[in-house]
Amino acid sequence: MEPEQEQTSELAAVLTKPMQDLQITKNNSSKESGDTFEPDRCSALPDPDDSIWKLKSDDEDDASDGPQFDDNDERVVRLELDRLLKMKKPIVRVPGGGGEPNPNQEIAVEAMKKHGYVFDRKLGAGAYATVFLVNYTDADGKSIKLAAKVIDRKKLPQHFIKKFFPRELAVTSSMNHPHIVKVHSVIQKMEFVFIFMECAPNGDLLKFIQKNEYCSELQTLVWGSQMMSALAYLANIQICNRDIKPENFLISRNFNTKMVDFGFARKYGPKEKAETYCGSPVYCAPEIMQAIPYYPLLIDIWSMGVTFYVMVTGRLPFDYTTTESFIKHQMARAYVWEGGAAPMLSAEFKNLVSRMLEPDIKKRITLKEINSHPFFSKEMYKKLGGNPNVKGGKV
Repeated sequence: MEPEQEQTSELAAVLTKPMQDLQITKNNSSKESGDTFEPDRCSALPDPDDSIWKLKSDDEDDASDGPQFDDNDERVVRLELDRLLKMKKPIVRVPGGGGEPNPNQEIAVEAMKKHGYVFDRKLGAGAYATVFLVNYTDADGKSIKLAAKVIDRKKLPQHFIKKFFPRELAVTSSMNHPHIVKVHSVIQKMEFVFIFMECAPNGDLLKFIQKNEYCSELQTLVWGSQMMSALAYLANIQICNRDIKPENFLISRNFNTKMVDFGFARKYGPKEKAETYCGSPVYCAPEIMQAIPYYPLLIDIWSMGVTFYVMVTGRLPFDYTTTESFIKHQMARAYVWEGGAAPMLSAEFKNLVSRMLEPDIKKRITLKEINSHPFFSKEMYKKLGGNPNVKGGKV
């Protein structure tokens, strides 16, 4: 076994090499990023003049910062139909998998102690990864709590290791926004990759909805503005997420939302269409489901629209019995406002979601139009009973 060594080459190159012990990247800061959402400063949403909301026009050059990626013709769809295909019914919790435990994981976890990471308890598990609560102590003796996503590369599909996984690490490590989870460090040990990131102790948005049945319209305005702020930040550096859904937004200690999971994220040009069909089907735009080349930002807007609908109703908007019928329901706008907060929703909110769930991409609302939409206004925040003196994101 080779000794650990610092790695300065690109993440994509690192992860296609034979497995060995090495540290991929390290952010030496031991401070947790603060929750910067202040209702008393901007009444629940970023100021329209804020740089995070400014979009590049089609005639501007590609952003020079951020990781550069290409996209080939490989068609990949992540199927999660066993998870969220309870059409017109409340979303139900489906436990994650985890597979057979790898005995080497305990050895790799123990090795993290010399880097200052002491594992506390398991928070969750999936097919390829396990998430732990971790106590990190830096060289000065300062301690913080982090979350560690431990990925077993032996369980990852080869196409995912070669294409999507390097992108996820590169994109995630480059993010710097108050409503996107920040990565503390990424370390590879044996066949495991440890992604240490800031901890969000209040779970994810899907679990919040499952526990409370739905979000109030005011809560959706507050969290929705944060979620759109994160999406606008990505658009500003020309990165699309391609897997927007409630479980990919964590809730911080101050009850602010933070976007997480960039497994299908990619860089794109101003007028570039993508042809990799990925994401979670029930949140995917019609153009994804029909395998039509698509504009990346527009599919993220559609998925955010589905997410907003789920937040206030606790249900999915479209029936899914077959892919063909699902697409027909999308194209026909065959959803109704029922369940949860639906009877009390404002016309402004319904208008916003209807424009986000516009099947015609030429008519679908743009990010700039969302920014100026009446729903995301100080007046609406006050109308819904928002208290400008409340700190944090919970209303």
